[in-house]
Amino acid sequence: MFVGGMCLLYLEVPKMILLTIKPTTTNTQMGGIALGFIALGALVFFISIVGCCGALNDSRGCLALVSAR
Repeated sequence: MFVGGMCLLYLEVPKMILLTIKPTTTNTQMGGIALGFIALGALVFFISIVGCCGALNDSRGCLALVSAR
C-alpha cells in the first residue's frame, strides 16, 4: 500500500507542474483529474503510514483505523 501511494504521488506531481505552465481548457480538465489522483495517493500514503506505525507500536487505535473489519 505504501508503495502504491508513493507511486501515485510520484507520477502525478510532475504532471501537475507541467500543466501549470500553459493552462488551456484541456489542461484544466486534466488538472482536475491529476489533483484527484494526487489526493488519492496522499490518502493511501497516510493510511499506510498509520498502519505501519500501528504495527510497530502495537497500537490498537491505529490498527483499528486501517483494519477492514
